[in-house]
Amino acid sequence: MRLVGVGQMDQAAQVYVDGFVSREELFENETAGAVGELIGWAFDAEGRVIDGGTNNRLTASPCSSRSRPDHRRRVGPAKVAAIKAALKGAC
Repeated sequence: MRLVGVGQMDQAAQVYVDGFVSREELFENETAGAVGELIGWAFDAEGRVIDGGTNNRLTASPCSSRSRPDHRRRVGPAKVAAIKAALKGAC
């Protein structure tokens, strides 16, 4: 089991307060229908990952493969050592 934080998408959003997203990016996410975020992925009131906004810059896999079946990420060679170490340490 993994526990992750779920954040709201408003002026008190932790991703905004902590400086991970700018005021403009927060507004862009809200305009796209985002009501919250999970591991950085902004989602709407139906739990669907929104298109655009800060989701375009994330490298983590989306919360659910059902949310964006066309979404694919590639791992570059620079990440191989870090991924191996994370798997060994069960991060």
